[in-house]
Amino acid sequence: MKTDGAIAHAAENALQSTTYLPEGSIKVTADNGWLTLSGEVEWDYQRQAATHAVRYLTGVIGVSEEITVKPSAFLSAVKSAIEAALKRCAHADAQHISVEVRGAEVTLTGNVQSWSERELAASSAWATPGVRRVFDSITIAC
Repeated sequence: MKTDGAIAHAAENALQSTTYLPEGSIKVTADNGWLTLSGEVEWDYQRQAATHAVRYLTGVIGVSEEITVKPSAFLSAVKSAIEAALKRCAHADAQHISVEVRGAEVTLTGNVQSWSERELAASSAWATPGVRRVFDSITIAC
C-alpha cells in the first residue's frame, strides 16, 4: 500500500506533466489515500484536467476538488478583445456591439454585417480570461 506522501508525490508529478496547467497552480494534499486539490486556474477546462490527471493514480481512493477559476471577467478586457479581433480580420469596428459583464457571464448585443463578425465577437468573448458563459444576442443587419 502506498503512503500518503508517495500518493501526493505521484499526483504532483501527474499535474506537472499536464500541459494545460500553469506550474505551481495546484496544491496537493493526501490523507489516507484521499487527495485534495486546491489552487486557482484561469479556465474551467484546467480545473477539470487537474482532477482527471490524478483520479486514477495507484493508491488514490478519492479526490476532493477545491480549485477555483480566477475572478470575473472585466468589461474592458472583453470589449478590447472583440475590437482587436475585428480589426485583425479587417472587419468593421466593434462600435455596434454592446458588451455587458455580470460576474463571469458576458452578454453581447447589437448589430454586425455578417455571420463571421458575429462568430468572431462571440469567440473573442469566450477567449477572454474569466469568462464562463457567453450569451450571444447579436443580430446580423441585412
